[in-house]
Amino acid sequence: MGVEPVAELTATDVWQVSILGPTGLPVGGGVVMPPRYVLTCAHVVTSALGRPWQDDPGATVTISLSNGLRLSGSPGGGHHYAGGNSHEDFSVLTLHGDLSLAGDRLPTSHGHLSAGSYSAKRRMQVYGYPQGQPHGVWADCLMAGHGGPASALIQLNDAPDTGRKVSRGYSGCGVKDVATSRVMGLAVCRTVSVLMTRG
Repeated sequence: MGVEPVAELTATDVWQVSILGPTGLPVGGGVVMPPRYVLTCAHVVTSALGRPWQDDPGATVTISLSNGLRLSGSPGGGHHYAGGNSHEDFSVLTLHGDLSLAGDRLPTSHGHLSAGSYSAKRRMQVYGYPQGQPHGVWADCLMAGHGGPASALIQLNDAPDTGRKVSRGYSGCGVKDVATSRVMGLAVCRTVSVLMTRG
């Protein structure tokens, strides 16, 4: 497998979105997938709605882009959650509204995604929305390796000597490779460490 080019790090990555709950505050995040989709966790959508999506299949959630523009999104593109099976906890939201208002704050290709290589202690970052941080904060992690059912998840350990750790509010948020700035997967749950779905 070839080495991916190192991307210039930016203060805000255009693929990042927050999923807002009934109070208007973020309950998790997601990753923009061109041309008008957002990949997140199904349990984040449930939190945003305040009820299971299956109770109201026509329901929409509010999505805030990295420039603050708010759009609605519906989970019609795919939605599945099998209880504790975190590797099946996903939702594909379809964005509604005038995307031209987003200007250059939406990615135009899948260039930010990566099949990636998974190696121990590879540095990762997650931008999430823990309690008290409605505008989001970065947390640093170290890749530990495959795990979970059928090895479908990647374990991430908190990086030592860093101020912010992944906690509630990071679900659905993109996990970014520090070296390449590419999104490698989604943060889906936290036990002792973070688990992410493979991108």
